[in-house]
Amino acid sequence: MKKFYFSICLSFILFNLQAQTKLPINSTKDKIDYRGYTIKILPVMGGTYGYNVLKGKELIIHQFCNPFSMSRLGLRKKQDVLKVAQWQINQLQSNKATLQRPLANRNNRHASSELKLRKPAIINQSLPKEVAHDLQIGTQ
Repeated sequence: MKKFYFSICLSFILFNLQAQTKLPINSTKDKIDYRGYTIKILPVMGGTYGYNVLKGKELIIHQFCNPFSMSRLGLRKKQDVLKVAQWQINQLQSNKATLQRPLANRNNRHASSELKLRKPAIINQSLPKEVAHDLQIGTQ
C-alpha cells in the first residue's frame, strides 16, 4: 500500500513539474516587424504570452503580465499579444507626432537632438478594459 501511495505522489509531482515548463517560442515566427518596431513574443507563466517591443536594439516596452487585469498570467493567444503590441505602437507614434509638431514649427536647429533623448522602457503598462473590448480580446 505504501508503494501505491508513493507512486501516486511521485506521478503527481512529476505531472506538476511538467506543467510548469514554458511552451517553445519560434524566434522567426514570433518576431514581427511593425511600423519600424520589432515585436517579440515571450512565453510567461501558465503557457501564456507576453512581449517586448524594440526600436532597433533599444527596448521600448516589456509586457510580461496581462495588461488588462495585471495578472501574472499573460495573454492566452499570440494573436492577442500582437493586437495589443500593435495598438501600443500606434499610441506611441501618435503621441510622438503630437510632440514633434511644436518642435518642427520652431526655427531651432537643436530640435532634432531633443527628440532623440532616451526614455526608460515601459514595463507592464496597465491598459483599460475598453481597449481589450475594442481589439476584441477576452480579458478572463
